[in-house]
Amino acid sequence: MNEYELSHENAIRLWNKRYGKQITVLDFAGRKIVKSAYNDMSSQYAWGLEQILPSTSGGGNLTYNLIICHQLTKAEKADKFPYFTANGENYEIVRVQNHYEIHLSDKTDDLLASKEQEEGLFSESIAKDYLTSLPSKLSSPCYLSIIQISLTGLKDGKVFETIKKIFAEETVILPTFSNYKSDVYITSLDYTTKNEISRLLDKCVLLNTYLTHYFEKKGEVNNYSIYFTLQNMESKELAYRMNTLDYIKKFNLLVSKSTVYIDSNVINNSKAQHYQKSLKEFKVGSQSFYEYNFIFKKTADFLKKLINE
Repeated sequence: MNEYELSHENAIRLWNKRYGKQITVLDFAGRKIVKSAYNDMSSQYAWGLEQILPSTSGGGNLTYNLIICHQLTKAEKADKFPYFTANGENYEIVRVQNHYEIHLSDKTDDLLASKEQEEGLFSESIAKDYLTSLPSKLSSPCYLSIIQISLTGLKDGKVFETIKKIFAEETVILPTFSNYKSDVYITSLDYTTKNEISRLLDKCVLLNTYLTHYFEKKGEVNNYSIYFTLQNMESKELAYRMNTLDYIKKFNLLVSKSTVYIDSNVINNSKAQHYQKSLKEFKVGSQSFYEYNFIFKKTADFLKKLINE
């Protein structure tokens, strides 16, 4: 059987063969894709063709070895074999007669020793390098990044799940669910450069975009405020020894306007410095915050479309 040329024309032909006249479907990982969005990386529904058995393991571009999937799913699967994770689910590539298929896996995370895992602390050489590189004393000054997200009128846990998704690289402390007022805390001791702190600020803006243009519109939350503050710490060692949760809860900031508020440390150590003159000051007791009411417009636009669907 001849190899399949991965062209736009052939991709659409394969779509028609598998889905007929459907223009919107879910890929195997549950992500929505739209026929017209083939390889359109500007679309949230972009899709492509991916090999089930990767070429690195002997597979090829034969029609029975190709799946249609969202670009995010495609990136998560990549050349992993036989185990991989996509959209939060574990999958296994299994041989069925003379071809391979993707099945949900009941393997535990400990058994999913894929290439990705082998490159991390599962690897003896990497683990050795990491452990020998750990400093005996963590005495350098650092910042403790604290984000308090105060929410009122929560309907369910969807907002919590979105916060966890956006801040997957940070420590997320979730409260007991309450439809009156819930405070979520995000912390990190790992951000020291202007670019790193700016990326964390971007995550606050992304959450602001989702809360304003999706969850408030859907009635999932009544009101919210996102406070981002940087606290100077003498050292990581000191930060690890202190009761961080008690420390950050002392701020106990109230829900005000649905937006992002940042303190002067965040302004001086991030790209927010460029907008300093236009930021409106907001007093919380003796502490000054500044209204950083930005959104990602392109994200807001597609969220509006989702609301109207």
